[in-house]
Amino acid sequence: MHIAPADFAEFLKKIDGGGISGRQGKDILRKAFSEKRGLVDIIEEDGHAQVQDRASIEKAVDEVLAANPAQAPNTAAARPRCWASWWAPS
Repeated sequence: MHIAPADFAEFLKKIDGGGISGRQGKDILRKAFSEKRGLVDIIEEDGHAQVQDRASIEKAVDEVLAANPAQAPNTAAARPRCWASWWAPS
């Protein structure tokens, strides 16, 4: 088997700690078996880590809104009650 116990343990820690979702975990497992790659390697190399820092998420949202000013009025009102709480619970 190409998945080392330590790699699997780290993978489980990332799911348990919220670093990746359970759904991502399933996709990563499938990919690990089909491509014969390590679990943590897939997470790191393919960019599967979830951003949980509220300030980083809010900054990204602000940048997207600034880059798309025509759409900003449609989304700015929804941001406080939806985006920030949905992406990064307080």
